[in-house]
Amino acid sequence: MSKVSVIIPVFNKEKYLSTCINSIINQSLKDIELILIDDCSSDNSYTIMEEYAKKDSRIKIYKNSNNIGAGATRNKGIKIAKSDYISFVDADDYISQNLLEINYEAAVKNNADIIMNDIVFIKDDRFLKLPQVDKSNNLRQINDKKFEVKNISISPCNKLYKRELLSDIKFPENCKWEDIGFSIVAFLIAQRIFFINNKGYFYRRNLEEGISGVNYKENNTVSDIIKVNDYIADELFKRELYREYLDEYSYVCTYSILQRVDEINNWPDSEKKVNCIRYLFDELKNRVSNLNNIDLDLLSSKVKQSTIDSYLEYIKNKVKTK
Repeated sequence: MSKVSVIIPVFNKEKYLSTCINSIINQSLKDIELILIDDCSSDNSYTIMEEYAKKDSRIKIYKNSNNIGAGATRNKGIKIAKSDYISFVDADDYISQNLLEINYEAAVKNNADIIMNDIVFIKDDRFLKLPQVDKSNNLRQINDKKFEVKNISISPCNKLYKRELLSDIKFPENCKWEDIGFSIVAFLIAQRIFFINNKGYFYRRNLEEGISGVNYKENNTVSDIIKVNDYIADELFKRELYREYLDEYSYVCTYSILQRVDEINNWPDSEKKVNCIRYLFDELKNRVSNLNNIDLDLLSSKVKQSTIDSYLEYIKNKVKTK
């Protein structure tokens, strides 16, 4: 049995897929399985996957019968995975040569549920030559989850997970921003979490196509962030953790919804913009009301101050009209 399963959902990433796959099959840790799942790509992504699978027996390829999204595709990968540890990589990203070895050794040595790393944000192919990561990077255990959950990256991709941890949770499906729901729940239910201060995950930004550029375009999926926050609440309730992490949930709920408002403010359709913002403000009010228990300084590091002020003014006006 391999030591680490790497799960990659693929959707129209032919331009970047080879760089991604090469970074994984050339890892210093050789005992891995690579699970590539095509989510009904219309480009040559699946053909590229087939070519690699013919050359490397560690690669397993699958094709969804219909487009189910990244969350459901990752859930499918979790069910397929055979290793004791699982890592996720996006098809347009890549990782440093020693990342899986560093994470795996640290996880086994410390019986970790999650190993976390830094993310390096890049623009297109600036770092095609993969840098070496020093194995002497410092490792620290995360003990104060109430503090750390407000600051962690919500990406599942800069982490290594014990497979047992993922047997009881999954990504929210049929919605955007599923990463937030999964990452927050996994972090809060994990018992032993460690952070390695290396820079081994390379995340592409400012792409002409792909996740990074889509959120600022007009869309009809803003309500998905409400589904994600309700998913977090439901999972915490189910595990009798909701009261313990109520303040932390309120903070995640606040910044994740107000970040969507930041995005909506870039839409050209004024009427649609106003209606969507009002909807999100109403939903946020139903969940957290005012922001009295929210660290506004920390919140302003994630959300534009003008958006925070708009919400506070909205709450103020709601009180007046009662």
